[in-house]
Amino acid sequence: TATETANRILGMLAALLSLLGAWLLAWALGASGAAGLTAIVLATSTGALALFNGYGKSTVEIAVLTLYAGVGLVLATGSGTAAARARDSAMRRASGALITALALAAALLLHRSALALVPVWLATWILATSLLARPSDRAPRATAPVVAALVAALVAALAAWAVVGRELVRIMGAFDTTKHLHGGLVAAFAFAATPRQVADVVNALGILLPAVPLVPVLAMLAPRPDTRAIFAWSAFVLPPLALLVLATPQHGLPRDWDVFTLAGVALAALASWRLVVLLEAHPRAVVCALPLACVALVPALQWVALQSDSVRTWARAESVLLGPPLRPASERAYGFGTIGTVSMGRGNAELARRMFERSAEAAPNPSTFVRWGMAETMLGRPAAALQQYRHAGRCSTPTWPRPGAAWRPLGEPPFASQPCPPANTAGLREEPGRAGNAL
Repeated sequence: TATETANRILGMLAALLSLLGAWLLAWALGASGAAGLTAIVLATSTGALALFNGYGKSTVEIAVLTLYAGVGLVLATGSGTAAARARDSAMRRASGALITALALAAALLLHRSALALVPVWLATWILATSLLARPSDRAPRATAPVVAALVAALVAALAAWAVVGRELVRIMGAFDTTKHLHGGLVAAFAFAATPRQVADVVNALGILLPAVPLVPVLAMLAPRPDTRAIFAWSAFVLPPLALLVLATPQHGLPRDWDVFTLAGVALAALASWRLVVLLEAHPRAVVCALPLACVALVPALQWVALQSDSVRTWARAESVLLGPPLRPASERAYGFGTIGTVSMGRGNAELARRMFERSAEAAPNPSTFVRWGMAETMLGRPAAALQQYRHAGRCSTPTWPRPGAAWRPLGEPPFASQPCPPANTAGLREEPGRAGNAL
């Protein structure tokens, strides 16, 4: 469709901007040659790659903006090789704070998950400003451009908050606390410790950054970073990780993993920084650069290939919903219903019928039975279709919280919080003429 084509064009633009951001990260780190190339590969080999194929959600842009926030962090902290440190200056650090602020401001206007970037903005601004209080040969006293950049960094973030802050607070208080934090932080921490959530988070991290097992290894090897770098990078990486661990997406982490792509991008930037520093300290280890690049890139491209293959993508989604572990009824109902709706739109009526049946088994809902009936019609079985329409109509009575809910617009979600009683599908199938006579 025209919408899908437009989304793919925007995805191509986002991919180019991501590649440019990775190159800027390597430049800011002072990396060149094999180290620079590996840093670029690491920074781009994230789950965000799979979102550049036409994914029409703001998480695509936020992933790109997170990478640019990482570029700003490197400039603001003076991180990197000796070549990068030789170029260090007050203007360079102020520019880094401004880049991070602009990335945060743009991201806040897109989605509230960008609040995870607020700590890194504060960290870079504080570090860049504190440098002015302790001038040195490497970082001379403030000049007008330096002060202007720091003021702009402050104003940009505050302006974005002035535009969307009140709405973000309202949504987080009225919706996120209940839907995504299980009613509060205590409940969120308790849920985060459950085996299913731990497994989901580990699996999600493998998608968000396939090279994630290398991150703790790179972080622990000598030379160790100084306190300022630890402070800044912790402010960059830990908040998105906390969001991943504590916030439960409305339709489950396996389905809505894309909300947390900024966590994978932040970890990728951290890995690139540590790799560049380690390769400078241990020049002989440069032979490991190409294998590390392959370890990061190949699984990321495999995930892109899977996401681009609709048959295998839906098969994976179905297997996740079927378990083990057993998913909540609402997650299964919504997931199966989504697969069914997409399959029906693409002409695969049999798969759609099967998915709607499983959705109804998980949590019966009138609109699910309507879609089930539409799939039966596409399969040339009008009597079976009438069975589902009839049951949907029985659900749409004064006992249903919203009379007429079965006939609501088909674009709405197939799952409601108060499902209707399940259909006696076995009995109806034995008497197909019964449903036909009803109308």
